[in-house]
Amino acid sequence: MDPLSDVLLLLKPSTYRAGGFDLGGDFAIEFQGMKASKCYAVVSGQCWLSVEGVPEAVRLTAGDCFLLPRGHASLLASDLTLSAAITSIHDEPAHDWTVEELAQRTGMSRSTFALMFKQTVGVSPIDYLTRWRMLLAGNKMATGRMDPTATADSTRTGESGPRFAC
Repeated sequence: MDPLSDVLLLLKPSTYRAGGFDLGGDFAIEFQGMKASKCYAVVSGQCWLSVEGVPEAVRLTAGDCFLLPRGHASLLASDLTLSAAITSIHDEPAHDWTVEELAQRTGMSRSTFALMFKQTVGVSPIDYLTRWRMLLAGNKMATGRMDPTATADSTRTGESGPRFAC
């Protein structure tokens, strides 16, 4: 027997259902506290699996099978999902972004988004935003487009206006 069959045999399922879905492009599916375990396979492409209580997201590729445990929230998402938040940060670095707003751009809950972002990018969404703003400010100072004595608010971005000294 193969390893997955061995595990399923130990679980002693009393019922089973077959189904599936075909995903492509930008997606995020959140499973909230399921009453039964679910088993899936990645037929093509790749995605990330994040399970509540498991510290690291897992990258799944074609041929991988996975079992979602009952009672735990899980998220299956493409890398492109995070790009909506990153693009928003780059398009509007002066905006007072919150983790909640960025999560809404991706279609994920706040906590799931924050976890997936940190696991994928390596820093929290707000740390990423801060670093991006600092890189923009450093570039402006290096090119003489920003006064190095400007206030902290002026490092937020490239738009000038009453709030920004850029």
